[in-house]
Amino acid sequence: MAKELDTSWFDLKNYEAFKTMSIEGWIYQFIVRDHYHRLERNRLVGDDEHDRCLSWAASTLKPGVIADSPNYPHDTHNRRVEGVLEGPPFSTASVNSLTSFDLWWMAKNDDLSHVWEACEHAWDFNFKDELNRDLSEIADTPHDFHIKQHSNFDIEPYAHVVINLSATNEQIQNDLIHWLTHYRQAVNDQNQKKLFTQVDFDYWVEYGVIQYLDLMLIAKIEGKKITQNKLARMIFPNEYDVDIVERVRKVTKPTAEWLIKSEIYRALSTQLAYEKVTGMKNA
Repeated sequence: MAKELDTSWFDLKNYEAFKTMSIEGWIYQFIVRDHYHRLERNRLVGDDEHDRCLSWAASTLKPGVIADSPNYPHDTHNRRVEGVLEGPPFSTASVNSLTSFDLWWMAKNDDLSHVWEACEHAWDFNFKDELNRDLSEIADTPHDFHIKQHSNFDIEPYAHVVINLSATNEQIQNDLIHWLTHYRQAVNDQNQKKLFTQVDFDYWVEYGVIQYLDLMLIAKIEGKKITQNKLARMIFPNEYDVDIVERVRKVTKPTAEWLIKSEIYRALSTQLAYEKVTGMKNA
Protein backbone atom coordinates (compact mmCIF):
# COMPACT_ATOMS: atom_id res chain seq x y z
CA MET A 1 0.00 0.00 0.00
CA ALA A 2 1.28 3.45 -0.90
CA LYS A 3 2.53 5.62 1.92
CA GLU A 4 0.91 8.93 2.75
CA LEU A 5 2.27 11.97 0.93
CA ASP A 6 4.59 14.19 2.98
CA THR A 7 3.02 17.64 2.77
CA SER A 8 5.32 19.48 5.16
CA TRP A 9 6.40 21.68 2.22
CA PHE A 10 2.85 22.89 1.51
CA ASP A 11 2.03 26.49 2.43
CA LEU A 12 -1.03 28.35 1.19
CA LYS A 13 0.91 31.61 1.40
CA ASN A 14 3.00 30.43 -1.54
CA TYR A 15 -0.11 30.72 -3.73
CA GLU A 16 -0.97 34.31 -2.81
CA ALA A 17 0.52 35.65 -6.05
CA PHE A 18 -2.27 33.96 -8.02
CA LYS A 19 -4.75 36.47 -6.59
CA THR A 20 -3.24 39.29 -8.64
CA MET A 21 -1.60 37.31 -11.44
CA SER A 22 -1.88 38.64 -15.00
CA ILE A 23 -3.30 36.55 -17.82
CA GLU A 24 0.28 36.14 -19.11
CA GLY A 25 1.22 34.71 -15.72
CA TRP A 26 -1.69 32.26 -15.73
CA ILE A 27 -0.73 31.13 -19.22
CA TYR A 28 2.83 30.35 -18.15
CA GLN A 29 1.77 28.57 -14.95
CA PHE A 30 -0.63 26.36 -16.90
CA ILE A 31 1.81 25.67 -19.75
CA VAL A 32 4.39 24.23 -17.36
CA ARG A 33 1.85 22.27 -15.32
CA ASP A 34 0.38 20.82 -18.49
CA HIS A 35 3.88 19.68 -19.50
CA TYR A 36 4.40 18.06 -16.08
CA HIS A 37 1.08 16.21 -16.33
CA ARG A 38 2.05 14.88 -19.77
CA LEU A 39 5.41 13.82 -18.39
CA GLU A 40 3.74 11.91 -15.55
CA ARG A 41 1.13 10.28 -17.79
CA ASN A 42 3.85 9.03 -20.15
CA ARG A 43 6.05 7.75 -17.35
CA LEU A 44 8.17 4.77 -18.33
CA VAL A 45 8.83 2.10 -15.72
CA GLY A 46 12.54 1.75 -15.07
CA ASP A 47 13.48 4.92 -16.95
CA ASP A 48 15.80 6.64 -14.46
CA GLU A 49 16.14 9.79 -16.56
CA HIS A 50 12.36 10.15 -16.77
CA ASP A 51 12.10 9.67 -13.00
CA ARG A 52 14.75 12.33 -12.40
CA CYS A 53 12.83 14.76 -14.60
CA LEU A 54 9.64 14.08 -12.66
CA SER A 55 11.42 14.49 -9.34
CA TRP A 56 12.74 17.85 -10.54
CA ALA A 57 9.25 18.81 -11.71
CA ALA A 58 7.83 18.06 -8.27
CA SER A 59 10.48 20.25 -6.65
CA THR A 60 9.54 23.19 -8.90
CA LEU A 61 5.86 22.81 -7.94
CA LYS A 62 6.38 22.92 -4.19
CA PRO A 63 7.06 26.70 -4.00
CA GLY A 64 3.52 27.26 -5.38
CA VAL A 65 4.33 29.70 -8.18
CA ILE A 66 6.61 28.04 -10.73
CA ALA A 67 9.70 30.15 -11.27
CA ASP A 68 10.46 31.51 -14.73
CA SER A 69 12.58 29.25 -16.88
CA PRO A 70 14.04 29.74 -20.39
CA ASN A 71 13.08 26.13 -21.12
CA TYR A 72 9.39 27.02 -21.40
CA PRO A 73 7.68 29.44 -23.79
CA HIS A 74 6.62 32.72 -22.17
CA ASP A 75 5.46 34.44 -25.32
CA THR A 76 2.94 32.04 -26.84
CA HIS A 77 0.45 34.88 -27.16
CA ASN A 78 3.10 37.25 -28.56
CA ARG A 79 3.93 34.78 -31.31
CA ARG A 80 0.24 34.55 -32.14
CA VAL A 81 0.00 38.35 -32.28
CA GLU A 82 3.05 38.61 -34.55
CA GLY A 83 1.69 35.86 -36.79
CA VAL A 84 -1.55 37.78 -37.31
CA LEU A 85 -0.05 41.25 -37.70
CA GLU A 86 2.69 40.08 -40.03
CA GLY A 87 0.37 37.84 -42.05
CA PRO A 88 -2.15 38.69 -44.78
CA PRO A 89 -4.93 41.18 -43.94
CA PHE A 90 -7.44 38.33 -43.66
CA SER A 91 -5.51 36.69 -40.80
CA THR A 92 -7.09 36.62 -37.33
CA ALA A 93 -6.22 35.15 -33.94
CA SER A 94 -8.47 32.14 -34.50
CA VAL A 95 -8.98 31.82 -38.27
CA ASN A 96 -6.21 31.67 -40.85
CA SER A 97 -5.52 30.10 -44.22
CA LEU A 98 -3.53 26.89 -44.26
CA THR A 99 0.10 27.62 -45.12
CA SER A 100 2.41 25.41 -47.15
CA PHE A 101 4.44 24.82 -43.97
CA ASP A 102 1.29 23.60 -42.18
CA LEU A 103 0.60 21.19 -45.02
CA TRP A 104 4.22 20.01 -45.10
CA TRP A 105 4.19 19.45 -41.33
CA MET A 106 1.08 17.26 -41.56
CA ALA A 107 2.43 15.32 -44.54
CA LYS A 108 5.72 14.58 -42.75
CA ASN A 109 3.91 12.96 -39.81
CA ASP A 110 5.12 9.35 -39.87
CA ASP A 111 2.47 8.39 -37.31
CA LEU A 112 -0.02 8.61 -40.20
CA SER A 113 1.88 6.42 -42.68
CA HIS A 114 -1.03 3.96 -42.78
CA VAL A 115 -3.32 6.84 -43.78
CA TRP A 116 -1.05 7.82 -46.68
CA GLU A 117 -0.94 4.17 -47.77
CA ALA A 118 -4.74 3.99 -47.67
CA CYS A 119 -4.96 7.12 -49.82
CA GLU A 120 -2.59 5.64 -52.37
CA HIS A 121 -4.51 2.38 -52.67
CA ALA A 122 -7.92 4.09 -52.63
CA TRP A 123 -6.86 6.20 -55.61
CA ASP A 124 -7.62 3.41 -58.12
CA PHE A 125 -11.32 3.47 -57.13
CA ASN A 126 -11.63 -0.30 -57.29
CA PHE A 127 -14.62 -0.47 -55.00
CA LYS A 128 -15.31 -4.11 -55.87
CA ASP A 129 -12.45 -4.97 -53.59
CA GLU A 130 -13.57 -5.06 -49.94
CA LEU A 131 -10.09 -4.00 -48.80
CA ASN A 132 -10.17 -0.98 -51.09
CA ARG A 133 -13.55 0.04 -49.69
CA ASP A 134 -12.03 0.06 -46.21
CA LEU A 135 -9.04 2.04 -47.46
CA SER A 136 -11.34 4.50 -49.20
CA GLU A 137 -13.15 5.05 -45.92
CA ILE A 138 -9.83 5.88 -44.26
CA ALA A 139 -8.90 8.20 -47.12
CA ASP A 140 -12.24 10.02 -46.94
CA THR A 141 -12.14 10.55 -43.17
CA PRO A 142 -11.49 14.15 -42.06
CA HIS A 143 -7.74 14.39 -41.66
CA ASP A 144 -8.01 16.01 -38.24
CA PHE A 145 -9.64 12.82 -36.94
CA HIS A 146 -6.53 10.86 -37.92
CA ILE A 147 -4.26 13.46 -36.33
CA LYS A 148 -6.19 13.38 -33.05
CA GLN A 149 -6.34 9.58 -32.97
CA HIS A 150 -2.89 8.56 -34.18
CA SER A 151 -0.46 11.45 -34.00
CA ASN A 152 2.07 11.66 -31.18
CA PHE A 153 2.82 15.30 -31.99
CA ASP A 154 1.91 17.95 -29.44
CA ILE A 155 -0.30 19.77 -31.91
CA GLU A 156 -2.26 22.96 -31.62
CA PRO A 157 -6.04 22.45 -31.40
CA TYR A 158 -6.54 23.40 -35.01
CA ALA A 159 -9.18 22.18 -37.43
CA HIS A 160 -8.53 22.35 -41.14
CA VAL A 161 -11.55 23.40 -43.18
CA VAL A 162 -12.22 23.58 -46.92
CA ILE A 163 -14.39 26.50 -48.03
CA ASN A 164 -16.14 26.62 -51.37
CA LEU A 165 -15.88 30.27 -52.43
CA SER A 166 -18.46 29.81 -55.16
CA ALA A 167 -21.09 30.00 -52.41
CA THR A 168 -22.39 33.32 -51.14
CA ASN A 169 -20.98 34.93 -47.99
CA GLU A 170 -24.29 34.28 -46.24
CA GLN A 171 -24.25 30.58 -47.09
CA ILE A 172 -20.60 30.21 -46.06
CA GLN A 173 -21.25 31.94 -42.73
CA ASN A 174 -24.30 29.77 -42.02
CA ASP A 175 -22.50 26.61 -43.09
CA LEU A 176 -19.48 27.49 -40.95
CA ILE A 177 -21.67 27.86 -37.87
CA HIS A 178 -23.30 24.50 -38.68
CA TRP A 179 -19.90 22.84 -39.19
CA LEU A 180 -18.43 24.33 -36.01
CA THR A 181 -21.33 23.26 -33.82
CA HIS A 182 -21.41 19.68 -35.05
CA TYR A 183 -17.64 19.28 -35.39
CA ARG A 184 -17.11 20.21 -31.75
CA GLN A 185 -19.67 17.57 -30.82
CA ALA A 186 -18.00 14.97 -33.05
CA VAL A 187 -14.58 15.45 -31.43
CA ASN A 188 -16.05 16.00 -27.95
CA ASP A 189 -14.47 19.43 -27.80
CA GLN A 190 -15.40 21.75 -24.95
CA ASN A 191 -16.85 24.90 -26.46
CA GLN A 192 -15.43 27.93 -24.68
CA LYS A 193 -18.58 30.03 -24.63
CA LYS A 194 -17.07 33.23 -23.26
CA LEU A 195 -13.80 35.07 -22.80
CA PHE A 196 -12.04 34.56 -19.49
CA THR A 197 -12.04 37.48 -17.05
CA GLN A 198 -10.76 38.24 -13.57
CA VAL A 199 -13.97 36.64 -12.29
CA ASP A 200 -12.74 33.28 -13.62
CA PHE A 201 -9.28 33.74 -12.13
CA ASP A 202 -10.83 34.67 -8.78
CA TYR A 203 -12.98 31.53 -8.94
CA TRP A 204 -9.93 29.32 -9.54
CA VAL A 205 -8.18 30.99 -6.61
CA GLU A 206 -11.21 30.76 -4.29
CA TYR A 207 -11.63 27.03 -4.88
CA GLY A 208 -7.94 26.17 -4.73
CA VAL A 209 -7.68 24.50 -8.12
CA ILE A 210 -3.92 25.11 -8.50
CA GLN A 211 -3.23 23.75 -5.03
CA TYR A 212 -5.31 20.69 -5.83
CA LEU A 213 -3.46 20.11 -9.12
CA ASP A 214 -0.07 20.42 -7.45
CA LEU A 215 -0.85 18.16 -4.49
CA MET A 216 -2.34 15.45 -6.68
CA LEU A 217 0.45 15.58 -9.24
CA ILE A 218 3.21 15.45 -6.63
CA ALA A 219 1.44 12.49 -4.98
CA LYS A 220 1.44 10.67 -8.34
CA ILE A 221 5.06 11.51 -9.05
CA GLU A 222 6.20 10.30 -5.62
CA GLY A 223 3.91 7.26 -5.64
CA LYS A 224 2.17 8.40 -2.46
CA LYS A 225 -1.47 8.77 -1.47
CA ILE A 226 -3.43 11.73 -0.17
CA THR A 227 -7.06 11.56 0.89
CA GLN A 228 -9.79 13.96 -0.17
CA ASN A 229 -10.27 14.79 3.50
CA LYS A 230 -6.65 15.86 3.91
CA LEU A 231 -6.73 17.77 0.63
CA ALA A 232 -9.79 19.68 1.82
CA ARG A 233 -8.23 20.56 5.20
CA MET A 234 -5.05 21.77 3.54
CA ILE A 235 -6.70 23.87 0.83
CA PHE A 236 -9.48 25.28 3.04
CA PRO A 237 -7.99 25.32 6.57
CA ASN A 238 -10.15 28.19 7.85
CA GLU A 239 -13.53 27.08 6.50
CA TYR A 240 -15.81 25.76 9.24
CA ASP A 241 -19.36 26.46 8.07
CA VAL A 242 -19.28 24.32 4.87
CA ASP A 243 -18.56 20.73 3.99
CA ILE A 244 -15.08 21.28 2.54
CA VAL A 245 -14.68 17.64 1.47
CA GLU A 246 -17.82 17.94 -0.65
CA ARG A 247 -16.53 21.25 -2.00
CA VAL A 248 -13.35 19.54 -3.17
CA ARG A 249 -15.29 16.65 -4.68
CA LYS A 250 -17.96 18.71 -6.43
CA VAL A 251 -16.12 21.92 -7.34
CA THR A 252 -12.34 21.92 -6.88
CA LYS A 253 -11.59 18.49 -8.36
CA PRO A 254 -13.75 18.72 -11.53
CA THR A 255 -12.67 22.32 -12.19
CA ALA A 256 -8.97 21.50 -11.80
CA GLU A 257 -9.23 18.39 -13.98
CA TRP A 258 -11.13 20.33 -16.66
CA LEU A 259 -8.48 23.07 -16.73
CA ILE A 260 -5.74 20.51 -17.39
CA LYS A 261 -7.73 18.27 -19.72
CA SER A 262 -8.84 21.19 -21.88
CA GLU A 263 -5.29 22.64 -22.04
CA ILE A 264 -6.68 25.96 -20.88
CA TYR A 265 -3.43 27.81 -21.57
CA ARG A 266 -4.14 27.47 -25.29
CA ALA A 267 -7.51 29.19 -24.92
CA LEU A 268 -5.96 31.91 -22.74
CA SER A 269 -3.16 32.47 -25.25
CA THR A 270 -5.62 32.74 -28.14
CA GLN A 271 -7.81 35.12 -26.15
CA LEU A 272 -4.88 37.35 -25.23
CA ALA A 273 -3.69 37.42 -28.84
CA TYR A 274 -7.21 38.37 -29.94
CA GLU A 275 -7.40 41.17 -27.38
CA LYS A 276 -3.97 42.52 -28.31
CA VAL A 277 -4.53 42.33 -32.06
CA THR A 278 -7.97 43.97 -31.95
CA GLY A 279 -6.58 46.63 -29.61
CA MET A 280 -3.71 47.36 -31.99
CA LYS A 281 -5.95 47.45 -35.05
CA ASN A 282 -8.46 49.74 -33.35
CA ALA A 283 -5.81 52.09 -31.98
